[in-house]
Amino acid sequence: MLNCAPQPYDFDVYQPRKPGISDYYRCVEAHFEDLEAVWDDRYARKYGFWRPYVMDVIYRYLNCGDLHFGFVPAGNALGVPSKTGGGIR
Repeated sequence: MLNCAPQPYDFDVYQPRKPGISDYYRCVEAHFEDLEAVWDDRYARKYGFWRPYVMDVIYRYLNCGDLHFGFVPAGNALGVPSKTGGGIR
């Protein structure tokens, strides 16, 4: 059962994201390659062919929050152009 009690949160202290602990993240990480492998046999007739951009979207989702893949400063998150084309690498 979920604990619905509010947790103390100190807004003055940086709280790093931990995307890898969510059930959704772990499910996607564990099974998206399996989905791609069976797509044509199970789902293509109903939903169409496997679109290649799906893999890009999934990898970007999995890399989001992992500082090994860079980060976007607050200015860039607000639409300020950067020379690196996105985050700092």
